[in-house]
Amino acid sequence: MADSHMCRDEMLQLSGWDTQILNDLIEKRPQSGNTCITSVITVQYALLYTEIQERGMPVTASLEACLRAANPGFDPPKKWSNVTRSVLNNIKKGVKLQDIVFKINEKSENNFNGPACQNIGITKDVILGSHAPCHFTLTNACVHELAIFQQKYGNCWHDLRNWINRLLPVDSKKLTTDKIRYITKKIKDTYQDKMKNRQKFDLEMFKDTLFFKYINSIRPQTNVHVSDEKVKNKKLSSICKKLVNDQRDLHQVNENLNFENAVLRDTIQQERDHVNRLEATLEENNDNIEKLQIIKEKHQTLKRDNVDLKQQLTSLKKENYTKRLNRQKKMLNQKQEKMYGKEIKWKSKVKNLKKKVKNLDKHLEDLRILYKKKNS
Repeated sequence: MADSHMCRDEMLQLSGWDTQILNDLIEKRPQSGNTCITSVITVQYALLYTEIQERGMPVTASLEACLRAANPGFDPPKKWSNVTRSVLNNIKKGVKLQDIVFKINEKSENNFNGPACQNIGITKDVILGSHAPCHFTLTNACVHELAIFQQKYGNCWHDLRNWINRLLPVDSKKLTTDKIRYITKKIKDTYQDKMKNRQKFDLEMFKDTLFFKYINSIRPQTNVHVSDEKVKNKKLSSICKKLVNDQRDLHQVNENLNFENAVLRDTIQQERDHVNRLEATLEENNDNIEKLQIIKEKHQTLKRDNVDLKQQLTSLKKENYTKRLNRQKKMLNQKQEKMYGKEIKWKSKVKNLKKKVKNLDKHLEDLRILYKKKNS
């Protein structure tokens, strides 16, 4: 819905329209009211835009179709988005509500379509239904000009059928849309054939032929048209079935691929967790190695202290030498025994840890190679 501070009723009141005119514009029913407009102001455009959007219709195509149905002289803008943005900003601010957004250039009512329609008085108001219906002596030329008018301004075949049926005599049989489509194509082909062969006199006679007589002179080809439509529908049905089967196969392949991807993702996640655990163990082993190195350094320090003590013993007095020497020797022996036991234990631990680190590095490298192969 349009982003505005005004509700629909306020915009409807400011637009000068009523609900009937709005519905006629959107549903392209100009014959039910005076909806042939020559300009569109800001609030009218916002009202149309909001109503079309609320009905879930394609906005740009619907705006162009309803304005062109209201006035065939409507020339659509190159960029609807720029117009819409400007209008909605003005509505939101509450300014320039009566400014003209579109100035529709009306075509000449008496010569809007061609000389044949002009000669018998068929104007734009007549075919669009804004004037009271009356019946004319339609010729093939008039119908040809009406078909050109319909194609030029983007009206549908339903509209052309309504125009021709309104212009035919009251007692004439009303024509269907398929009949109108077939007859106008046949008239167009006859025009092109006679112009190509330079049959000017025959072409003029064909133009002046009364339309209802021409209808009675040609053989209906609706069955052929229906059969062609059936063949086309059958082909389209087979194509649709094939597309559905292909889509089903693609869906199955997609499901299989999704399952394989899920299994692969789980495997990769397990391998990642295993690698993370190995890396944690490796880090712990590195910490233990650092601790062992610290202990080794302390052991070397104790050895240096022992050497220093031995040197100090040589400087002692002779009478205290034996006593002190025995005491220090005993203490040193105890320390050496303890350190020797610890050294043997730590050396075995270091040796085992180095083996484990080597094995872990080898296993980690194997896992990395396997992970790269799976990713590739």
